[in-house]
Amino acid sequence: MTVDMRKISNSWKKYGPYFIFFLIFSPIFISLDFSNGIKFDAWIGNLYSRPSIPISSLVVAFFSMFYSRWIVKNKQLIILFILLSSYLAFNLYFGITRAIIVGLGMLLPIISFYVFKNIFKNMNNTFKKMYLILFSIIVLKFIFDVYFIYIQNLDTELILSHMFTNIRFSTTYYFLDSIRIYNYFDYFSFIYYVAVVLSLHNITNNIMLKRSLLLIVISGIVVLNPNSRLFIYGVYLIPALYLFYVTTRLRLETYFYLFMTASISITFLIGFVDFNLSDISLSTRNNHAYNYFSDFNFVNIVLPFDNQYRMKTTGSFHNELLEIFSFFGVVIIYYYYLVMKIYSEINKKYKLVSFLLMFIIVIGALVQINISNPYIGIMLGMILAVLSLDSENMEQKYAKQ
Repeated sequence: MTVDMRKISNSWKKYGPYFIFFLIFSPIFISLDFSNGIKFDAWIGNLYSRPSIPISSLVVAFFSMFYSRWIVKNKQLIILFILLSSYLAFNLYFGITRAIIVGLGMLLPIISFYVFKNIFKNMNNTFKKMYLILFSIIVLKFIFDVYFIYIQNLDTELILSHMFTNIRFSTTYYFLDSIRIYNYFDYFSFIYYVAVVLSLHNITNNIMLKRSLLLIVISGIVVLNPNSRLFIYGVYLIPALYLFYVTTRLRLETYFYLFMTASISITFLIGFVDFNLSDISLSTRNNHAYNYFSDFNFVNIVLPFDNQYRMKTTGSFHNELLEIFSFFGVVIIYYYYLVMKIYSEINKKYKLVSFLLMFIIVIGALVQINISNPYIGIMLGMILAVLSLDSENMEQKYAKQ
């Protein structure tokens, strides 16, 4: 029995992207606490003794093995890896183990970008395939959640209560009650921001109008439920951002530096001024920056982790710029230079998408860990990889679909 490799290759090119997009977009998390067996239901109300990782990280690890030769030949990645490893060694010497998590998180979006760019480079219509999978996941989850909340129990009193006092269209479940979304209350909403951004691109280019309008409506409603203020505000700021974009039409590099300058300036401001904010969440972030810089000295410019507040803080600073700098110092300049290159080297017709993704990630770095979060970082790297490729005659092929 002979194997027709050409047929297998053609099938992979045709259907492989759908499979990859489904795994990357799916909010499936595997608990690392294997003493309880393989679990997919860890979340804020049901935490095991160890954290969970998104299934997308395993997908990237798997494909990285096949593209390891190319990765090793990428000089920019090698330089970044050497720099991060050097600082990581110093962090471990000082007993700061969290640097391992942050360092790996920093690599994931960049590795994801280059791996998926190589996977998709000989495939057609990857943008369309990516959008259709994202559309399917969000719509199906929406239907499941509505059924789960309002129909399954057929409880009229509950239905009326939800309709008039606590309207909800989203749950922490992913299709099954045995699969919970680990990051539902913080990072999961990024998928809805992505959905609105990609749909806006379709509408402005007269592509898949009905699907895009439906997805914007669903995303605009559901994004309110997980209570992630960054992505709620981000979604509803998109019209203003679009107006800013069409009236300025700057280079993507310029937008990146503009957003980065704003984030750095605000980080320094809250780092040197104690605002005594009434909002507990923002106050926590302000206090981290203020306490870190209160103990900052000249040596910390080179060795930023040799800081008493950094050493005693086991968790996140909730400010990605400060978090990365506090572990890896001036390496952050080279790191964000590579990130900027990835944003700016996309196909020109996707410039608006890159601009909107850039805004939420760079400005959002003020209040949470975004690009170095595995769920967001891998998804972002894959999306930018698709945007860097020119799907053959995309608009002409499905403008009327």
